[in-house]
Parts: sequence; C-alpha cells; structure tokens
Amino acid sequence: MNTFRLFLAFFIIVFYMPQTYRFNPVIRQLYSMNLFLTYTEAKRFVRILTPASMLLFLFTCLLLSYLY
Repeated sequence: MNTFRLFLAFFIIVFYMPQTYRFNPVIRQLYSMNLFLTYTEAKRFVRILTPASMLLFLFTCLLLSYLY
C-alpha cells in the first residue's frame, strides 16, 4: 500500500505541476495522442482527473493512518 501511495504522490506531482491557468501542456499532450476527439473533452478529463487523484491520495493517507 505504501508503494501505491508513493506512486500516486509522484503521479500527482508530475501531472499537476505543469498545469497553469493559461497554459496546460497535459491537455495538449493528451489531445495530440488522439485519445480524445476534441480539445474540450481532453480539458474536461483533466479537470476531473486532477482533483480525483488528489482525493484518492488523501483517502489512502487517511486509510493508512487508521490501519497502522
């Protein structure tokens, strides 16, 4: 479980840090890989994934603090 938490923390740092209000290379990269049909779909996915990954990390931290 600690390796999962470490992986999730690393993912959040790598995924969230390059995002700014005016420029978001994560959205452009996802859109250029043809994972989404439109730029708006890629933007919506990133907008949902970012807080969801942070909440998952916080949940795992809380869960581990109660278990150990």
